[in-house]
Amino acid sequence: MTQRRNPILTSTCPRRGRRDSYRDGRGSTPAHPRCSFLHSGNGGVRCVKPLPNPLLGQGEGIRKDNAEGFRERGFTLIEMMLAIGVLGLILTMLATSFNTVAHSKVHAEGRLIVDREGRALLWQMSKEVRDAVQTMLAPSRVLLLGGGHSGSNGPIDTITLSTLDAGHRRAITGIAPEYIVSYSETLNPNHRGWYLLQRTQQSGLMLAASPAQSLVLADNLLSLHLRYFDGQRWTESWDSSSLPPGRQLPIAVGIQIQMAAPGGRVMNFATQVTVPMAIAQW
Repeated sequence: MTQRRNPILTSTCPRRGRRDSYRDGRGSTPAHPRCSFLHSGNGGVRCVKPLPNPLLGQGEGIRKDNAEGFRERGFTLIEMMLAIGVLGLILTMLATSFNTVAHSKVHAEGRLIVDREGRALLWQMSKEVRDAVQTMLAPSRVLLLGGGHSGSNGPIDTITLSTLDAGHRRAITGIAPEYIVSYSETLNPNHRGWYLLQRTQQSGLMLAASPAQSLVLADNLLSLHLRYFDGQRWTESWDSSSLPPGRQLPIAVGIQIQMAAPGGRVMNFATQVTVPMAIAQW
């Protein structure tokens, strides 16, 4: 009785173009260059073509032999360098876009803060100029001194005036000014071309000089321009001590402020204030 042997995979084809005859009705055909030999105990040697790999597409799915057998497919060094270069370019573009958006957001918030500060400063100065004191029915101290100066970015004017407080309280002797307020500028030591806007306040009720309280209102002032209207023309300065009673205050005062904003921008604020007590009906 003949013992049947199981086929055993022994080796690959040793070279390309080897021919091995087997009968399939069409005669002898050349063996596949990547075929394998199957040995059986009762027959010759057959060359069987390996099946295609469905994960790698059509074909054998094998690139070449190495010392240990087969090697899987991978990337070359040039392909890896191209992929890293494209990825780096995309990341650089994204980082630039994010940086631009972040800077725009910071500058927009800074401009909003400067706009709020400028409007508050303009409102405060307008209110104090509007409350300048000049009365004909009771003795009062009239004081408004405006000086014109020139700075690196434009006019840097100063003003000192006697003004009432928000409640318009009556003074001890007649109607007298509640406060003597001064606005002046000094150079900003931390930024070239900028000025510190200082507001100095002292009581106008004391007969003797009282200590003044100074407060910095802004550290990014570029220009402060004050103009005075006497009813006929605008002037750059004002001195109430050289004018006759009843005409010591200007009818209107023009205020123009320039402040520095983030990003090198300049924000302008302007208004015109009418002084009620300068009108003859008072």
